[in-house]
Amino acid sequence: MDRIREKQRLLFYNRDRRSKNKPNIADNSLVPTHTQSIESNLPESTTDEDKVCIVWLTNKTMNTIELPDTIPSKILYSIDDCVVFIAGLKTTDVFLIIDYVFVSDILSFIDDFSQIVFVYTLATEQNSVGPLLTNAQRLIRRFSKNMDELLQLIMKDIDTCVKDSICMDLMDLTEIEESTSQTRHTSIVWYDKLVECLSALNFTDANAKADLIEYCRQQYPINDEKNYKRNIEKQNEITQFENEYSSENAIQYYTRDSFLFRLLNKTLRTRELRQIFQFRYFINDFQKQLELHFNRENILRHETVYRGQQITQLELMKLKKCIKKYISINTYLSTSCDVEVAQTFAGDGEMGILSVILEIDIRDARNINDKRRVPVFVGHVSQFNNESEIIFPISSTFFVTSIELMDKRWHMILKLTDDSEHKELIDSAQDDTIEQLPLNIQFIEVYLASNDLLKGEQYVKSVIENSTLLSESMNMAYIYNTMGEARSKRDYIEHALDHFKKALDYIPLGNKYHAKIYENMAKEYINMSEHKTARKYLDQALVYEKQLNPFELASLYETFSMLYLNMQNFDKAIASINQALDIYRVHRATPNHLILAIFYLALIHKAKGDFKRALLCAKHALNIAFKYTSKDDSSLIILYATIGFLYYQLNDFSLAMTYLQRSIKFIRLDTTPGISITIYHTLADICIKNADIEQGRDYAQKAFDIYNQNQHLSPNVYNTILPLHFIWAKVNHDLSNYNVAVDSFIKVEKMTESPADLMLIYFEMGQIYFKKSEMNIALRYFNDALRLLFQTGQSYLYSALIPKICHYIFQVYKVENNFEKAIFYIKLALKLQLISENKNFELIIYYYSDLIELCPKQAKEYIEKIQEISNNASLSPGDKIFCQDILGKYYKEQQNLTQALIHYELSLAYTLACNIILYAPLIGTYNNLAKLHCEINTGYPDSALFYYEKIHEIYFKLRSIEKLPIIDRKSLCSVEKSFLRDFNQSSTLNLCVMGAYYGLIDGYIHKKKFIQAIKYLQISERLVDEYIGNKQKGLFGLSYETIGLKYHLLNMNYKAIHCFEKRLQYPLDDDNQYGYTYYLIADCYKSENNLEMALSKYKISLTFLHNSQLIDYEKLSLYYSNIGFIYQKRNNHEYAAKYFEQALLYDLKSQSIDFNQHVSKKMMYVGCLMVLKPWDFYQQLKYALQGLQLADSLNHIILVPFYQQIAVLYLKNEMFHDALIYLDKVLQYCTESDVIFQVLEGKIHVFCSMGNYDSALEIIRNKIKIHFTFKEIDHIQISSAYITRAGIYRQLGKYKLAIKYFQFALTILQIYKESPNHIDYADIYDGLALIYLECGQTNDARKYCSKARAIRFSQKNKTYDPIVNSITLGLIECQSENYYNALDYFGQAWASIFNGLSLSHSKYLLYNHIGYVYFQLGQADQAMQFYMKSLSLYNEHNCNKHPDIAQIYRNIGLFHEQIEQNYPLALSYYKRALELVPNKKHPHYTRYENIIATLKLKIRKEDHSSKNTCFLF
Repeated sequence: MDRIREKQRLLFYNRDRRSKNKPNIADNSLVPTHTQSIESNLPESTTDEDKVCIVWLTNKTMNTIELPDTIPSKILYSIDDCVVFIAGLKTTDVFLIIDYVFVSDILSFIDDFSQIVFVYTLATEQNSVGPLLTNAQRLIRRFSKNMDELLQLIMKDIDTCVKDSICMDLMDLTEIEESTSQTRHTSIVWYDKLVECLSALNFTDANAKADLIEYCRQQYPINDEKNYKRNIEKQNEITQFENEYSSENAIQYYTRDSFLFRLLNKTLRTRELRQIFQFRYFINDFQKQLELHFNRENILRHETVYRGQQITQLELMKLKKCIKKYISINTYLSTSCDVEVAQTFAGDGEMGILSVILEIDIRDARNINDKRRVPVFVGHVSQFNNESEIIFPISSTFFVTSIELMDKRWHMILKLTDDSEHKELIDSAQDDTIEQLPLNIQFIEVYLASNDLLKGEQYVKSVIENSTLLSESMNMAYIYNTMGEARSKRDYIEHALDHFKKALDYIPLGNKYHAKIYENMAKEYINMSEHKTARKYLDQALVYEKQLNPFELASLYETFSMLYLNMQNFDKAIASINQALDIYRVHRATPNHLILAIFYLALIHKAKGDFKRALLCAKHALNIAFKYTSKDDSSLIILYATIGFLYYQLNDFSLAMTYLQRSIKFIRLDTTPGISITIYHTLADICIKNADIEQGRDYAQKAFDIYNQNQHLSPNVYNTILPLHFIWAKVNHDLSNYNVAVDSFIKVEKMTESPADLMLIYFEMGQIYFKKSEMNIALRYFNDALRLLFQTGQSYLYSALIPKICHYIFQVYKVENNFEKAIFYIKLALKLQLISENKNFELIIYYYSDLIELCPKQAKEYIEKIQEISNNASLSPGDKIFCQDILGKYYKEQQNLTQALIHYELSLAYTLACNIILYAPLIGTYNNLAKLHCEINTGYPDSALFYYEKIHEIYFKLRSIEKLPIIDRKSLCSVEKSFLRDFNQSSTLNLCVMGAYYGLIDGYIHKKKFIQAIKYLQISERLVDEYIGNKQKGLFGLSYETIGLKYHLLNMNYKAIHCFEKRLQYPLDDDNQYGYTYYLIADCYKSENNLEMALSKYKISLTFLHNSQLIDYEKLSLYYSNIGFIYQKRNNHEYAAKYFEQALLYDLKSQSIDFNQHVSKKMMYVGCLMVLKPWDFYQQLKYALQGLQLADSLNHIILVPFYQQIAVLYLKNEMFHDALIYLDKVLQYCTESDVIFQVLEGKIHVFCSMGNYDSALEIIRNKIKIHFTFKEIDHIQISSAYITRAGIYRQLGKYKLAIKYFQFALTILQIYKESPNHIDYADIYDGLALIYLECGQTNDARKYCSKARAIRFSQKNKTYDPIVNSITLGLIECQSENYYNALDYFGQAWASIFNGLSLSHSKYLLYNHIGYVYFQLGQADQAMQFYMKSLSLYNEHNCNKHPDIAQIYRNIGLFHEQIEQNYPLALSYYKRALELVPNKKHPHYTRYENIIATLKLKIRKEDHSSKNTCFLF
């Protein structure tokens, strides 16, 4: 026993045994109510898993993981798509993989999806793998971070859950007894008849085995590369079967794990007759072998048999619904007498998989006499003879006693039904007349009763081709009549009539079956509206009235009712249907009979125009059908559809849509085409009315598809084509597919001569050509529509249409500027609306607003009319809103902002009070209110930002929904003149929202809330990115420019560049616009200091501007100046000057000159010249002064640098007094501290140059005080001020003070860790060197000079002034009497002056120093020339009181004293020198006094000659 168990366990886990079955209760799969489902595009499966699908919901759009090729699969990327896809699947078993990020959101959606067997979660490294806490009932089968692991588990689960399934039907006898329905449980009859027919009829012809072999080989194609190995193995098995099989070993072949077992059970589950028919050879053998091996004694030895099963939690819930009900097995069922075998197969269960033991009570098997139904013990002949196997045949029925959990296993207690119970089940599920028919015909009737028409036809063909039992003529009559009825149900009228006529040929004279055929033929002629022929056949049927049973007679009365209904003789129609109903009531007819009769009564009332009474009848019929028929019965289609049509007639489009969409669930290949077409085109029309155009197109397309497939078969289908073409045309019109729409309307025009139809067609055509801007054609169609409307003689029926046509004619004339006719037609439209009984206030208001625009003189009168309408209490919310918007707009244009605000606030109040929010008007109202608040309060008040924020909230709400609300779509479609599906297609909404975002951005920038500004800037960019509409694309391109400019303003230059580049993707009007966009891009690169890219883009912009047909000189000037600026920053001043010069020339060609820009360009041009020609300051000054004539037109931003440049040029030209004037002007306009300090530095320099050291000191003191008042003290600037102050003290001879301030400056530099090579150190060292030189400490002076020189020449910027250092070194060499070295240093100083490295007044005293060297070298005359040159420069520039002149006077005096020996003249120069010394404490003062005293003594002692040592100072 242990050895057997071990073998069984091994077989179970290795899955090498044939598949174990599991219970599978028949289930109505969830069908989507929305027909627009995602196409599955699933590959055809070559395995047994034809009803299996693996679905993967992932957020990884770029992944390399592939799902198994052998199983149909689909990868989806959103929850919505996933839900719709699964809902639309016909697949019964879905294995769903969900990425971790979606789990918590989707589980609640899929609780109701019975198709989903298991859910698996694919986690990432960042996700913790474990259970989630959700409100969902469904559990996760497995969490894993490894996709391969999940796929392996899924394949195992598929094997467990699908291949092992039992296919069964649920039966409820109590329900059957109450309903007496013959259609609810036809499945059990189908399988019962299948076995009976295949066993009893001679279907095992000579080709049967060959058909089976060929079919099985087709299931395992060897050209399938992915399953090649498996298929080769299966092909070998088939070959072995072909060679070795015999009828005696049928049981052994079935019980082994082979292709035969799998394919047979798979085929039985499909109910595909042609496929099942391929197995007729084996089924006959197998059934005969089971009957042959039946041994009643073997069965009676066992009271209970067992079956082990693994199922899912959802399947357990289905099984529990079977308790106290009957189930019927649709395949062969294997069980065991040994409970341990069953337990082995049941397993112990695991997460998501439950272990179930079926315990079947077979004691009633002793009461089963039909060998086709009795269970058979096959343990002794089975492939596995140790399993004590018992097989139950197809169509075995069981009663479910209980389902209980015991020892961690579920136990399902079943009881096999005996013959009486089984017969009761069969009888309850089939028509009484079926048993009277021949066996082969019974099977056909079962198909038709279940509305499985296609399979029924297939079976008939099989019977005709294979059966030898058709010698009976009545059999042929039955077959042809049945075929005719099947064809009739599919609306193939001609085919149906042919079959009925053939049936008549086989019916013996006097047989009442003639009545059945005549009635069927009459129905076809009724459908073709051939009433006389139909009446003839009905009268012939009535001849057999006395032979007919009550139900057959009632059916005949129903057909009479149909005839009278088609003839519009409603009284006779009602009388006939009441006769049928009376019979049904007396004889307790089946629900089907009642349903059909009540339905006919509904059709009669519908034809009479009594839609409400018709609706009551149709709903009554539906209630009966819903209670007593199967929920998936296809006959429900006509009931749901009829109710939908009736609601449509009553203008209740919402309920019409609901019922018609329900009817779609039942449309199948065998559904009557005319019904399907009518359903779909009615749905399309409802969608058009609801502005759901895309869905309308889909419905219309489906109607067309059905028509195209069936138009050659059924004349009834043709009757639906005219409204279908009209709907198709309207759909394409609303979708803006104008050419398709026109073609369709032309087709409709050719199909009808009805003036009413033509009028509607011409009105639609006029609208199309109006939208295409072909106004002449539009006008012709509108006029034709009006003409035909009055020709119908029923213009009162179209009273609402006339003003609409007039309004379109008004719009045509308005576009063509024919205002006289435009006003005539708009007034006519208004008049017609005002006199109408059903006034449309929305149109009246609209017409008044048009008149306000065209007749401004009467605007006040029309506004008063609108005001009157607004006071109407019965006005709809939408009309109230419209009124207030028109009034608000009018008063705003009249600048009555307060009144405008009142009306816009009322509009807002009405909008918010609506039950359904109108988002489009709400956004417009918020926008109007925000703008008004900005105008009233000047700027961006919080109230304006509040309304803009509200628009932002609506925008995000609209983005989150798949489609715009219908009411908004309808209003926006009329404005856009094109189809809209969602927010991103509406230019009106998008531009309005964009305006709000611009307001928020500017407002928050104004309030310096830059983070908020950037947030809305990014949202606005995304809004433009997502716009997919066709209208006003140019404006959206311009939006990128606006957004880019705002990014640029916030210094987010690369974001700005990105927007400008997107702007270039839209077509621009001309080359000037392209040039401007490239200019903006260049400007951003310039701001990022990416000068190379900036220069490249600027030059591209210039190219576009020069290529433009209309040259924009103003922009040319701007672009040239910007390129000049780039070259200037790159120190290419030559190119910069050329571009600035060109910019100035284009300025003069501009129609209007921006003086500020013009002067700015002049300044930059002068700046380049100052670098290129540093010696030509005079010409530069003259050029700059030309701009003074524009000074009165300049703003302060330009005036400050302009005056500053003039001041500098005056300084360079040594015109110090003029420089002071312009420096003071700069101070007059300037408020920036940096510029003020620059000006103060300039004034200090001027005063020092003029020798006015006291004024210079005063400015320095004030400058230092100002620096100390700043919160953030610039210590380096203070250090620099101390250096300047020390330099002045040195000039004043206050050497101790000078050294003190030099030391202060040095300390500051050292404390604040400035580089030891900072240029200020050089200034300090040069200043100290001069002091030490004055004091005669030549070595110290040389040491400091060398340190200063090293710093100066280490600077990367060579513009730092080395002149003072060179002069000081020259003076040191003079004291050391190295005169030629001195000349070298003075020459270096002169070269620096000549190269413009310092303001040129440095050369004044340099001439004196050079003269002194020549004097010491004995060249006195040349020395005197240099002295006089130096003196003349001071005098020339009004600096004749400068203290430095004292040195010149002293040296001239020395010349006259020593060379000329003209002592009086020399004395006079010495005295002048003494007068110019700043103060008596100056060391030079004492020195000069001594010189004078000595000369005076010399004069007194003319005879005495003494040599006087000459000092430089």
